[in-house]
Amino acid sequence: MSKNNPASSLSRFMHGVYFHYFNKGMPTNTAKARMYDETLDACFDFVKNEKDIPDHAVVISAQFMYRVINQRGLALAKELKETKDDEKIMILRKALQQLNQVKTSLDEFISTYEGVLGKNGKGKKQV
Repeated sequence: MSKNNPASSLSRFMHGVYFHYFNKGMPTNTAKARMYDETLDACFDFVKNEKDIPDHAVVISAQFMYRVINQRGLALAKELKETKDDEKIMILRKALQQLNQVKTSLDEFISTYEGVLGKNGKGKKQV
């Protein structure tokens, strides 16, 4: 992402949140968790207050979650290929099944959700 892209400021914000907590002595994993939590809370505030495209914002949020789940599934599938431990294989398969269930539901939602305005954005006919 180029530094001239306005969205790169979000990345800088996220790093700033992380370093804020890390520099206060918080362990790395906890500081990262706070970074994600606070950044997603800030994004949620925008979506929550959206008046012009609320349904579109919901679909974009679902697409984001779909990508996160897909990425985690790819990482777990790679780990599954590389492991020989039977117990770990069972744990990884269960996690992959759970991720796949959510991914399938999100895919269905993303492809069919019309919201209040419908797919063309002109509103549904009133009955």
